[in-house]
Amino acid sequence: MSELTIGFVGLGNMGLPMCRRLVGAGFEVIAFDLRSEAVDEAVEAGARRGNGVAEIAATVDVLLTSLPHPRHVEAVMGDSGALAALRAGSVWVDLTTNRRELVESLAATAPKGVEVVDSPVTGAVDGARTGRLTLFAGGSPGALARVVPVLAHLGRVIECGGLGTGNVV
Repeated sequence: MSELTIGFVGLGNMGLPMCRRLVGAGFEVIAFDLRSEAVDEAVEAGARRGNGVAEIAATVDVLLTSLPHPRHVEAVMGDSGALAALRAGSVWVDLTTNRRELVESLAATAPKGVEVVDSPVTGAVDGARTGRLTLFAGGSPGALARVVPVLAHLGRVIECGGLGTGNVV
């Protein structure tokens, strides 16, 4: 069992199978989605139920977001306070297909000591279920070194360079 605690926000078609894979790999995962039935499915797979994104962010080592659209990322990380709630030493990884400018803008507001990685995925729902996604990860070398071992349970991780490069690729 890994010592890392992972928060997973966004349990849709891609997020739920990715969350299940991380639970299956032995990580402690705290899951949240606006749809309670999706959280119920994650809990049945072994995740813990999260009560809100800011609460989860305040307690995890790695926060993963897998959301439908950049506006949802902005709402979850900015408006709902999840980014501000992250502790020094934690890493936020956005798995959403996003805009480089938005990720960089949000990262600029992160609390001191919080790292940000953008890592959009490709490989469809079947790839999420089977761990055969391709993840394009951008971030600092230190942040990537911390999260690549987690992301590797989801598929092949391609390190693209600095923050924002995952979405550019």
